[in-house]
Amino acid sequence: MTLRHTFVLVLIILAAWIAPAVCEGGAAACSIIVDEGKAVPLQAVLDRAATGDTLIVREGVYEGNIVLRKRLVVIGENAPVLRGEGKGSVITIEADSCVVHGFVVEHSGSMLVNEDAGILVKSSHNRIEQNSLRDVLFGIYLLHAHYNTVLDNTIVGRKEVEVGQRGTGIHVWNSLFNRFIGNVITDTRDGFYIQNANHSWIERNNVFGVRYGLHYMYADSNVFLLNTFQDNVAGAAVMYSRGIVVKHNVFSHNRGISSFGILFQDCHGLVVDSNVITANVVGLFFEASTNNLFRRNIIA
Repeated sequence: MTLRHTFVLVLIILAAWIAPAVCEGGAAACSIIVDEGKAVPLQAVLDRAATGDTLIVREGVYEGNIVLRKRLVVIGENAPVLRGEGKGSVITIEADSCVVHGFVVEHSGSMLVNEDAGILVKSSHNRIEQNSLRDVLFGIYLLHAHYNTVLDNTIVGRKEVEVGQRGTGIHVWNSLFNRFIGNVITDTRDGFYIQNANHSWIERNNVFGVRYGLHYMYADSNVFLLNTFQDNVAGAAVMYSRGIVVKHNVFSHNRGISSFGILFQDCHGLVVDSNVITANVVGLFFEASTNNLFRRNIIA
């Protein structure tokens, strides 16, 4: 056997050892099983996978940040832990139409200016679902990212860090048509921070133990439905926005100094309907806001 033939054989064996692949019916997309026992980093498996592949990551602890640069479905089996390097973002999604499901994500960097996050999304049409994020600066950060779905994730920030030095649970900047449903957020600076992000759908989220449950600026035509913002310094600050629908939400026990259930600053054309706003220092506070409709709310 020539040296060249030996080298090729070694590569074939190594490829099979890194990530066993199952392609059903001759399909181009494969299911790749990733096991903690393999010595190869998870990023190497991601890089070797073909566009459209599904990776099943088995239970265990996987060290190092990862980047999704091609369309992949990455599913955690029995909540594997993705432990970041303590700098940068643990998961960065650069490709469109990826799925990240079922992981524990922890130990991001600590630089606010660098958007260090548990999951940093820089692309569109992705699904981020049923993940548990902890020991992260920002939880999930959408940056120029559109038509994404963020579903049933739990985000716990760094309670030991002073509030001003924490990141937001879900941070959305310059991003359109995103959906945030069923997420639980605590111990971050703000629950949601939404800026320059029109046509967002925010439903059934639970935010507690933060500064502002919702901090909202320059974002139009968004819907807030069936969310709970409670036990925060303030429930929500909605600022410089138009055409917002706020319906069937609870803003309760927001009790910081000079606090409020909801503050409206320079807001116009809002519909605020059938909400419960109770046990706050101030229920509703308005400044420079006109042509808004309030109906069927309980303020107590």
